Amino acid sequence: YDGSISVACGIYGGELGGYSRIVVGARQGIPFITVWSAMDESHSEMMMPSPPGGPTDYQLFSAFPAFEQDNPQGVNVGLVSTLNGADILALPTSGIGKARRFSFNMNSLQPYTVELFPVLGGTAIGGN
Repeated sequence: YDGSISVACGIYGGELGGYSRIVVGARQGIPFITVWSAMDESHSEMMMPSPPGGPTDYQLFSAFPAFEQDNPQGVNVGLVSTLNGADILALPTSGIGKARRFSFNMNSLQPYTVELFPVLGGTAIGGN
């Protein structure tokens, strides 16, 4: 993939431990999301985030389509805080569609859909 991307970063807590995560969405073509774990080797067994300035190992945690793969609209990604950590928000980059909110549990590396909500295309998400 050599198109534009949408990126969100955060800490997942709760059931998944304290991993630092980088979420990447393909903004063109098939709306695919990849989730990366940012860990240093000395902390990987303890499920702790990498120390600032320390060596970091990025490992692919999960990869999945945000929407139907026959709809090449792309995806913008974001994170929303929950009582157990964070969920992934996936919004279509164009057209009218449904945004999705994904969550993970300890038993699977594939997310489940928590919520669907209608949106007009061309939406972007962000925060401070």
